[in-house]
Amino acid sequence: MVKQLFIEHGLHNNRVKVFMKFDYDAKAIELVKTLPGVKWSQTEKKWHIGYHPDALNNIRNTFKHTGVYIQTLNDVNDVVKLAIPKNNNL
Repeated sequence: MVKQLFIEHGLHNNRVKVFMKFDYDAKAIELVKTLPGVKWSQTEKKWHIGYHPDALNNIRNTFKHTGVYIQTLNDVNDVVKLAIPKNNNL
């Protein structure tokens, strides 16, 4: 089993996503695939789910008794700021 899983909020197809990045590991992939709505991004080379308030807890619960250290790299609010279109009509 992998030792670390990195979580990063980001935009994918103009939607806020929760990306999961980790070294290739068949058992970790098997666990990730149990998350509702999880998809593989060929462009980003990461697994992702749509953002919702319980997304991080769902990921943590999925890896609860595995010994995997989960590190969050950024906050969803930083990504949401990028997703809001700027009004250039000043």
